[in-house]
Amino acid sequence: MPLFDRYVAFRDQKYIGISNHFSRYDLNDKSLFIKNPKTDLYILKQDLEKDSLKKGDVIRHEYVPNEQLVETAKFISKALDGKQNSIIFFHLAPEVVSNYETADLQKIISAF
Repeated sequence: MPLFDRYVAFRDQKYIGISNHFSRYDLNDKSLFIKNPKTDLYILKQDLEKDSLKKGDVIRHEYVPNEQLVETAKFISKALDGKQNSIIFFHLAPEVVSNYETADLQKIISAF
């Protein structure tokens, strides 16, 4: 099951990389970003040297909400139809895993 929380950067509508220096709180910082009201994209208002990002670059926050993981687990469980399986959570970086409560992960496991 995918556990991820990343910030994908684009310049001139082309992928330029993934930033590890942002948080959800940074995206709400109006001195750093303008949120596009029609999408979930954020436009950088100033250069950020640490990520080699430039004013006007676009950031897309990608993550898997707990509710979606539970629904996916239920769907996969039905497809497995009682067959033996192993559950693997990937992208176990501490900063990513800390976004998920132990009880939430247990709920996902229980769906199998």
